[in-house]
Amino acid sequence: QQFGTVRCHTYQDMAHHIQTMTIRGAPAIGAAAAYGMALAALQFQKQQKGSGTSTNNTLTEFVQFMKMAKSTLDASRPTAVNLVWATNRMQNILNECVKLVLQSSTAASSQWLRDLTQILLTEAHNVAQEDIDICARLGINGSTLIESGNGVLHHCNTGSLAAVCGGTALSAITCAYYEGKDIRVYVDETRPRLQGSRLTSWELSRMRIAHKIVVDGCVAHLLSHGLIQCVIVGCDRVARNGDTANKIGTHTAAVVAHEYGIPFYISCPVSTIDAECTDGSQIVIEERSHAEIKQIGSVCVANADSDCFNPAFDVTPHKFITAFITEYGICYPPFTKSLGQAVKQHRQETHQRQREMVRKLSIRNGIHHGNSNTRTNGAKL
Repeated sequence: QQFGTVRCHTYQDMAHHIQTMTIRGAPAIGAAAAYGMALAALQFQKQQKGSGTSTNNTLTEFVQFMKMAKSTLDASRPTAVNLVWATNRMQNILNECVKLVLQSSTAASSQWLRDLTQILLTEAHNVAQEDIDICARLGINGSTLIESGNGVLHHCNTGSLAAVCGGTALSAITCAYYEGKDIRVYVDETRPRLQGSRLTSWELSRMRIAHKIVVDGCVAHLLSHGLIQCVIVGCDRVARNGDTANKIGTHTAAVVAHEYGIPFYISCPVSTIDAECTDGSQIVIEERSHAEIKQIGSVCVANADSDCFNPAFDVTPHKFITAFITEYGICYPPFTKSLGQAVKQHRQETHQRQREMVRKLSIRNGIHHGNSNTRTNGAKL
């Protein structure tokens, strides 16, 4: 396995790499989407460079450009809620800044564009840093559920390759290991893209954490023979009632764990909870290319004449989930209440941080409140 990086110069580049899964994992997608919005602002700024002046009409054009960028990013992966969560967060702070610009003396100059671009880039940095901090807390909270001597099953990839740094479910396993707990780690290969056998195993090897790769169909065998004491996975979207979309095969593992009385935990940054989604029936499941099933790399592994069905995710009903590991602690049933409280706290903290940042940057960059009756000239995102 080789580790490499890609450079994104435009929001279109970012959307492409999210769609093709060069960037994957809910937290990583969220941070990438935030930077995609910042890239869009930089693109517009570059297009306007040299004009010298700006008008309310230019501000309206900027808002429309950002709206187009958001739509492109949002469409790149339909299931992972962190993507839309991040672009909505960037949109919200942009809305506040646009209001300030229209109420200030900077609307007739090019200064507002530099100010807004800097604010969006700063907010993208904030999203990334918060993910690092959240993953650290997920690891600490999750490790409390793992006892020395446990066999732990992990599905897909939830480590640093799926986040800005640290990971979600894998962070709990890593933390337990570095706490000195004697654990046995089993990694599902995670067909069809083999995120477990290719990515999670690579991350564990780099940390010198002993593990065994197993085929996805081995889950029932492992649990029925007493080799697993807990299952910890990540998630891509969580409904208000706790129904959870995650990599295909998660539902199977949850049902088997429930049958054998094994705790099934989901490591879940609160940003992955979709409070607007009542239950799992409302989650859109992405279907991907048949080639992912029929080929491994360039090697054909299936009958070329056969049709395929390739949903990237499945939805695990909340009744099969023991608890959610969040940055605020462990959320137990009833999930509508416990997850709802975590979402409320998260929203309040985010709103407060954004208000303070806009206030400081508006003062520093000379964007001041003015007449509240200033016409908006249609500049609304």
